[in-house]
Amino acid sequence: MSETNRLLRNQKLSRVKKLIKKGFHRNFFNNFHEYSQNIFKLWKDLASNLGVNPKTKTVTFAIKMFYYTIRIYHKDKALQVPYEIPIPVDLRVFKITQKLGLITTREFSQKNAEQVRRIWQRIAEFSRVPPIHIDVLLWMLGSLRQYEGLLLGLAKKHEKVSIILEIISMVK
Repeated sequence: MSETNRLLRNQKLSRVKKLIKKGFHRNFFNNFHEYSQNIFKLWKDLASNLGVNPKTKTVTFAIKMFYYTIRIYHKDKALQVPYEIPIPVDLRVFKITQKLGLITTREFSQKNAEQVRRIWQRIAEFSRVPPIHIDVLLWMLGSLRQYEGLLLGLAKKHEKVSIILEIISMVK
């Protein structure tokens, strides 16, 4: 295991230990049904128990994964994702944002991650697509070689084909 992976592993274990110490796991299981219907509450509670800003990648990514799990749990119900929950900004999202010409900086830092978060938040509000849903498209764009066929297929079914095709060509 590399030194970086060891450090990240230790950070993750530290977060889990913190949540256990605060009894968050019991609260989570006791309130699972409520959280499954109110992701915003889970987002705030998780951040509060970790003692971090709710916009951090750790919290937003955890909420994104919970959302995907809940979509399976609720099956036929459409679960609303709050627009307040931002996109989890990682290196992939940062690079896609660069390639699309939305930022000019090359340095991936907390300050620049916040700028990327604000950009995608504005796009989410303008497009009326929650940031977590935008993240799926960005993730696929970041793996374009693997998902190009799927994206092109989706683009052909969508009424805004030219916009999606233009985005794909910009990222290539």
